[in-house]
Order: sequence, then C-alpha cells, then structure tokens
Amino acid sequence: MFKFDQLQTIHLEISNNCQASCPMCSRNINGGQDNPLIKISDWTLDEFKEIMNPKVLNQITTFYFCGTFGDPMMNKDVIEMCRYAKETNPNLYVHFHTNGGARKEDWWKELATVLPENHRVIFAIDGLEDTNHIYRRNVNWTNLMNNVQAYISAGGKAQWDYLVFAHNEHQLEEAKTLAGKLKFLRFNPAKPHGFRHNGKIRIVNRTGKFIGTISQSENFKVNLPPIRGDDITYDISEQYCRDYFALIRDKVYNKNIEIFNKFSESDHLKIKNCTSVVHKEIYLDAQGGIHPCCWMGHISQDDLELSELVYHKKWIDDTIGLENINALNKPIKDIMESYFHLIEESWSKTFATGRNPYCAFKCGLERPAGMTRH
Repeated sequence: MFKFDQLQTIHLEISNNCQASCPMCSRNINGGQDNPLIKISDWTLDEFKEIMNPKVLNQITTFYFCGTFGDPMMNKDVIEMCRYAKETNPNLYVHFHTNGGARKEDWWKELATVLPENHRVIFAIDGLEDTNHIYRRNVNWTNLMNNVQAYISAGGKAQWDYLVFAHNEHQLEEAKTLAGKLKFLRFNPAKPHGFRHNGKIRIVNRTGKFIGTISQSENFKVNLPPIRGDDITYDISEQYCRDYFALIRDKVYNKNIEIFNKFSESDHLKIKNCTSVVHKEIYLDAQGGIHPCCWMGHISQDDLELSELVYHKKWIDDTIGLENINALNKPIKDIMESYFHLIEESWSKTFATGRNPYCAFKCGLERPAGMTRH
C-alpha cells in the first residue's frame, strides 16, 4: 500500500463516547439505549504523546479527530493534545468533527487558542432550533449556539455540515443565512447514510418505546440497502443487541460469503483508488488499533464477533493478530510495515486463498449479482 515515510494524514478516534444519541449511530439503539456491546474507551494524554510522538507529528501534514462511534470533545484531554501537537509541529492542519453540544463556552474559547493556524472544526448541525434535536438527540440548541459563537469569536475556524432529511430540508436557506451571520467559513449540505430499505429510521427512547421516524429528503436521497429484519421487536436488553447483530450477519453477510465462495479464480473484486492509498491516510480507533480506513476500525469493539466484521477479524487472526496492529503495543511505523502489505497482497488473491473480505465488501469494483453492502 504505502510506507510510513509516505504517510500524510491520520484519522483519530480519541473517544468512542458521546453525549448525543443520533438514531443512525452504532453506539446506540435507534437513538435510545446505548449499545451495551460497546466498551467506552478514551485515549489518555500520555497515550496520545506516545503514539503521536514527534517523529509521527513531523512526518504527517494533517490529522483529524472524527469518531466512528464517539465525539472527540468528550475526551477530557483533547485541549492538551492539541496544545502538544501545535508545539511539536505548528504547521500541522488539524480538524475536528463534532455535534458541538458538549462542553461550555470557556472551554471552546480555549480550544480556539491552542489549535495551530491551519485548523477547522466541523459542526454537525442538522436543522435549526426546532429541528436539530430530531436527529441530533440530546444536543441542546442554546448550549450549541453558545459554544459555536464562543469558539468563532475567539478566532476559531468553523464549518457547518448539515445532513438533509425530510424534516429539515425546508430550512436549508435559513440555515445557510444563519451560518453566514455566525461567520462559519463554509455551509455544507450533505446526504445522510444509514437509512433502511423503506427510506426511514425508527426512533426509540431510552426505555425502548417507539416515538417516531426520520425519513429521507426527496432531494438528498442515497441508495437504500435490502430488507434486513427491521421489524423485530425493540427492547433494551443486551440479548436484543446480540440478536440484532446476529440477524444482520446471518441474513446478509453469510449470504455474501456464500457468493464469495462460488467465485472463480478470475473473480477478484479488484480494489482501485483505495482511499487510504490515495490520501496516504490511516485510521486509529479508540482502543489504539491501526487500520487503513475507518471502515475496518470497528473490529476493536466488543461486538466484532457478531457483526459483518467477523470475516475481517478472522482474516486478521489468520494473518497478523489483532494485538500486533495496536499502537499501544507497537509504533505506527512498525505496524504499517508489517501489516499494510498483507492487505494489498490479498487483493490479487481469491477469497479461497486469502483475499481480505472487508476491502471487497466496501470497495470491490466487480460485484456479482446478489451481493449486498451494509
């Protein structure tokens, strides 16, 4: 793929904790109860300094805090991490993805002062006062606006990302106008991913009670996945979570593996324009695991034996071992040099001889009939 001395960007999840409960997020059950299969993890400042040591920080040009499960602002040491990074390499470009609802004004003002000159905080704000909370559940609008204004007034550079749903698409122009008044540098409407086969997402409260649905916008649609058992009963037990993930695996991914196993030697699902290779980027998860991209980062979670990543986990176990791709055990450079070439070499193999299944799931170009993506 590429070597450490070519590395340019690092994507970090320094916390998989979050104060919000967005219904499409894997860390909760449709906006309600937290997923009990996910163990909350936060990097410490010492771990950050060990992993993102001066050799690493002076090699890269960019790193960004963005969670697959959590919000980086939930990590208590994030300001000191930024201060250290700026002191080590003031030329770094650092950016965040956040819902903006955590912390208070003084904290956000301080964050703006410790970031390097090249920085940006991307606020995920999906509507206005009467709509943002519908998807960004548990984000208080007043607190969010106070935080935004405190950060920008202290010199912070900000971008507004706006997921467009049926319930907020009528507010796009009004939100864009507000973004200008607040001095956001950019307003970015985007298509939300994660809808079910019917273009809707059920919302439940923390007791598991159904309270409504979120629907796709007519003008910001994405391709929908196949039916996969969304009508099963909702409750808040750990057994429900296990049943749910097992359902996904059994109904969708086992079917894909059956198709994989029928491939001929010429059916390679070739990988082209791998994001990690193109951008010279790696992903580090909240447990310290190193991966080419965030799609693979879920394997460090407690639910890995129940999700689609069971196949990727098996591939890891057969080739290198999960403990050998963790930055808390080995330097980034050593892991990249012992691990990444195994992934690239697998692309030219068939599944019977060792192709990495998750690369094919997400980025394979030649997809046979009947195969589905999650």
